[in-house]
Amino acid sequence: EIFKTFRTALSIPGLIPFAFCLAFSKMCAYSLLYWGPNFLSHVGFSAADAGYLCSFFDIGGIFGAILAGFLADRTGAHASVAFGFLFLSVPLLVYYYNESVAAGTNKEANIWLMIMIGFFINAPYALITTAVSADLGSHESVKDNHQVLATVTGIIDGTGSLGAVVQGVVIGNMSTSSWKSVFEFLMLAEFLAALMIVPLVW
Repeated sequence: EIFKTFRTALSIPGLIPFAFCLAFSKMCAYSLLYWGPNFLSHVGFSAADAGYLCSFFDIGGIFGAILAGFLADRTGAHASVAFGFLFLSVPLLVYYYNESVAAGTNKEANIWLMIMIGFFINAPYALITTAVSADLGSHESVKDNHQVLATVTGIIDGTGSLGAVVQGVVIGNMSTSSWKSVFEFLMLAEFLAALMIVPLVW
């Protein structure tokens, strides 16, 4: 029965692309959340100030998630909304890195930069783990199987956690030599996240 439910969940159209999309998206979000203070300390902030500034990453994420959810509800195109945020986050990561380094220890500038990057990075992550999981779990192909919803959520979030695991190892090693390389890696992660759901957009 367990394997049947698991097999049924995996057969839902869009589940696997969204699961791997979340893995790359979560990789980037967790990297900025956990390693952001280290980067800001590298820029010149104290540990206390760096931790304070990184809280604005989540504040930006709140507004990004709300807008992403609103757009998804209005359009019904969850994949397109997620793709839009992921696609825009790639050049914005370049902008964030360059401007943050240029701003140095300017708190106000870094607050707005954190809000901006949190807005775009956290929005698709939040959308996939909530609305997308619920929609896939109630897909017409499994409408008579009410036990699938939790399995779908588990598969998506569990696959996403692989990204969280990888970032800890990769960023930990890369940050010791080059923060520019770290952000190039994060750009790649966001690009791959967007690439995973291209078939669902077009």
